[in-house]
Amino acid sequence: MIQILLADDHTLVRRGVRLILDSEPDLQVVAEASDGAEAVEAFRRTPIHLAVLDVAMPRMTGLQAARELSRRREPPRMLMLSMYDNEQYFFAALKAGASGQGRALRSTATC
Repeated sequence: MIQILLADDHTLVRRGVRLILDSEPDLQVVAEASDGAEAVEAFRRTPIHLAVLDVAMPRMTGLQAARELSRRREPPRMLMLSMYDNEQYFFAALKAGASGQGRALRSTATC
């Protein structure tokens, strides 16, 4: 079972992505966060394999959280979500330690 941390500042997006992920038999969302700081804290409390992070969140962005998580002794795999169609975010996400980037469409996410 792949344990997932889901971080997005929009509750509706988190719910939609969680429904999609939890419908897969080998995926389970075990923690949620509304900003990057909460995501880093959730990672400290809950063992996870994959962090799905929104690029732009208040307080600490998904990119900042990805950099922080990638410094951990056993960092999770990371996937960044963005509603922006901008290569700059893609390369910043890879540099921060993400494995890839998907596009969030405010109510659904595609990768």
